[in-house]
Amino acid sequence: MDQAEQLRNVIKLNPAPRPLARIITVTSGKGGVGKSNTSINLACQFKKLGQRVLILDADFGLANIEIMFGTVPKHNFCDLIYQGKSITDIITWGPMDIGFI
Repeated sequence: MDQAEQLRNVIKLNPAPRPLARIITVTSGKGGVGKSNTSINLACQFKKLGQRVLILDADFGLANIEIMFGTVPKHNFCDLIYQGKSITDIITWGPMDIGFI
């Protein structure tokens, strides 16, 4: 028996649960380089693979996701922070059942 045998036995008895969410960050210090396009394309591909998808556009001044989806959200991220809305209240659903904030 090596030093890690006891640890391997513990892991076999208690496997790690599947994570509830996986996060992919698309970021850049410069505007106009395709972050929104990349995010939407990734979201569409993951949705085609059967995954649930939520896009968080954290650009409070110039968020483009709703424009690119052709929708008008009822609430935004500021409503969550300052108006007491819940996360489910501010999610807007776009094409292919892709949620975004």
